[in-house]
Amino acid sequence: MTNALAAPGWYANGGLLRWWDGTKWTEHTAQAPLRAAASGPADRAMFTEQVLVFKNKPVLIPISEFTLFDGDGRHLGNVVPRGQNVLQRACGQRLDFLDPAGRGALLLTQVKNRNAYTVERPNIGEVGTVEAPRVMVRDRYSLTVNGVQIGEVARPGGWSKRFTVRDECGEQGGTVTFGVEKANALIISHYYATVRFHARPTENLATMVAAAVPMAFRSFLSRRS
Repeated sequence: MTNALAAPGWYANGGLLRWWDGTKWTEHTAQAPLRAAASGPADRAMFTEQVLVFKNKPVLIPISEFTLFDGDGRHLGNVVPRGQNVLQRACGQRLDFLDPAGRGALLLTQVKNRNAYTVERPNIGEVGTVEAPRVMVRDRYSLTVNGVQIGEVARPGGWSKRFTVRDECGEQGGTVTFGVEKANALIISHYYATVRFHARPTENLATMVAAAVPMAFRSFLSRRS
């Protein structure tokens, strides 16, 4: 994970707010406030950063729910799975990227009978897809915007924790690194994925790479089991 940890505070975790003390999750939880999201367009800072950190709290049934931070630990938003129950949320058929005020910044919807998501921006519509193009290549995700492939996220080796990010020319432009942080020798406090670009990315590439992380996260977990 990035060397800078998030500042102490309440963060979304497992459908609740949980207190992060600056070094680890605590057992203190609270109900998330039931309020309407702020009006106006979403803050899209999460798709302009050179470093973006996803944090996931381990639960019995893994769910693609993440809290997002920049490289300095500033809270940028959350990824929230939608569904009527835990099993539906675990399937990850719909994932909302929300800014810190709860406004929708991105929506991922799983494509039926394909290992793919459509990627939509509120009030704009579909902007692209993230897809593993062949059944036997589940660790290579193509990033397509307006029908044109703009890059890919791929694992170079079957057990590697690091995926490479390549642009439309095939040049490596960054990495996505998965890992764990432990409360002690036996207990995992959370999983993380750090997206790190070599230079500040275009918003299209940053958006599509962020959209690929939940898919790659499931692959990372499956290889750990």
